[in-house]
Amino acid sequence: MNAEQIDKARKEISFLCFKSIRKSAEENLARFLRGEITRERWKIEHGAFRSMDDELLSREIPAQYSRATMDDARDKEAFKEAIDYGADATDENPAKKNGVLLFGPSGSGKTCAAYARLIEWSGRSITHISAVELSELIRDKSLHDARGLARILRYLKGTPSDEDEDIEKYDDSGRWFGSDGLLIDDIHVPKLTPAYAQALYSIIESRTSRSDHLIVTCQLTGNRLLDKLAADNPGLRDTAIAIIRRLVDNCHPIEFHYDNGM
Repeated sequence: MNAEQIDKARKEISFLCFKSIRKSAEENLARFLRGEITRERWKIEHGAFRSMDDELLSREIPAQYSRATMDDARDKEAFKEAIDYGADATDENPAKKNGVLLFGPSGSGKTCAAYARLIEWSGRSITHISAVELSELIRDKSLHDARGLARILRYLKGTPSDEDEDIEKYDDSGRWFGSDGLLIDDIHVPKLTPAYAQALYSIIESRTSRSDHLIVTCQLTGNRLLDKLAADNPGLRDTAIAIIRRLVDNCHPIEFHYDNGM
């Protein structure tokens, strides 16, 4: 392999979106350059890393967030904290909390940071859903596809069954299959209804009790979010309290600031 070909390989690696994949591809190239693996072996693994990166990007990550970096952040300090929190945790020195709660005004960059964290931590197979999409799924499928809804909720809770593993091979709801972490975007937006409240609590309870990684974005602080959810349906105040308590106990809060000049 000549210098031009090596430069081309390094450029291809630099375009990989997922840090864990990019690091593995860099190590693979270094092994080849040290003569530890053959060129054929390097090409096979190099192609596999590129395919893996493309496959992860295809999981419906919105295009505007798929290559988010700190350069795009309005609040760079909060963005960096959102990416880095828990990164240095070990079995002997674990992070105090397994998730992050990103809150702040609209336009402050919470969702951008949330997806950047998802991509940065992609080796843990974190999946994602907006709270609005979740509430609409529950509303629509509870009427027409109760079995499909139950399957999606198992995926979102991180508890798929053996039957789900087979279905995942050809069912588009496999988007949520087999992840050990979850991003819920804009949790403050949907109105709290009995069915949505039950589903949301069961998902958060399952993820936090299993110490899965959880990323949540919201415009409101804990108390204001509680007031909003309780106002949606006063009869569900106890459920709203339980949801907030799970988030507070298990997610490290990171506040985003944004001065839009108004």
